[in-house]
Amino acid sequence: CFLMSGTLESLSGLGEDGSSFGSDSEINGPVRRTDKYGFLGGCMLRLCPFEADIAVAVARQREMKWLDMFRNWDKWISRRFPKVKVRCRKGIPSSLRCKAWQLLSNSQELLESNPGKFEELEKDQGDPKWLDIIEKDLHRQFPFHEMFPQFYTSHTFTSPLLLIFSFIYRVGYQNPLDGDIFFSLLRRVCPMAYRHLKKFKIDPILYMTEWFMCIFSRTLPWSCVLRVWDMFFCEGVKIVFRVGLVLLKQMLGSVDKLREIQGMYETMERLRNIPPEAIREEVLVQEVRVITLSVTEALIERECSIQVRKWRESRGELTHQPGRRLHGTRAIFEQKHRAAAISSGGSLLFLGGHVPPPGPLRVSQPEYLNKTLLWREKHGGD
Repeated sequence: CFLMSGTLESLSGLGEDGSSFGSDSEINGPVRRTDKYGFLGGCMLRLCPFEADIAVAVARQREMKWLDMFRNWDKWISRRFPKVKVRCRKGIPSSLRCKAWQLLSNSQELLESNPGKFEELEKDQGDPKWLDIIEKDLHRQFPFHEMFPQFYTSHTFTSPLLLIFSFIYRVGYQNPLDGDIFFSLLRRVCPMAYRHLKKFKIDPILYMTEWFMCIFSRTLPWSCVLRVWDMFFCEGVKIVFRVGLVLLKQMLGSVDKLREIQGMYETMERLRNIPPEAIREEVLVQEVRVITLSVTEALIERECSIQVRKWRESRGELTHQPGRRLHGTRAIFEQKHRAAAISSGGSLLFLGGHVPPPGPLRVSQPEYLNKTLLWREKHGGD
């Protein structure tokens, strides 16, 4: 899957310039050249001059480790998730990225448990109002990638990033509330950037909407985008916050950088058009790891509660009620098994920890104890 490629093992069979022939060139007429990521002529690609170079032996070793995880996926997520997280941060092998994303997001299981559902929805005529909105957004959906041009000539308007966008809503994107949360986090992480943006009254919504909604695919070099998405699928929406904070710190986090951007217009231009050469893949990932120590899940949830309270005090009730986010693969795994345990009257003890279940799956303490006692009586447990 070229869209998800980006490490050394994806480059076999490419030309000297890293390009290849389009896979359907023999069928559709003239030969079309694609870059190593599958983009026709590189039309949608932001190249990074500092892409990480991985030795073939290392790439193959990583592939074997991921294949082993695939064979025992539930065990790895329940018992060795920190190791899974480390491997996602190192970058998923391109040859296995498609499968890995499906497992990390639980989309494979959802697909198998709903046979024929996608085809059913695809045949549905759809509401003209929503079709019009989707059509306006098609230019964002990689129309120049060799896998997807057919989607834009049909009337089904099938999004090639359906998996990603469905995952965004599962992990809890809450715009515009996230703008307030993000700005509050920035004050902690990089006061200099915070003061600069506040001085020129640059609201977070002006630059972070595209960052969050497109998960930086229109902002970062493609090799960086893939690394960010690997972490995002594993760890959830907190990665989007952390990457955004790192970008602001890199763009506005020093006196020398602020000398170059003296006003609102210059600042917005810099944030909307971040130079590819300013972002190094490994440096970006390392900075995200460092910022993890200060921008934790607990902090994001606490800021969410604070901003909800402030919003209600100043602007009234929210149009939607933000629930506790699913912070990535482990949270989705636990919610899935928690729901199964509750529906079957089983025990929740195998989940470990004392974090209450999110959203509508929350159960009262007496109800939880009753279900646990019933399970013990049935199975003879202690």
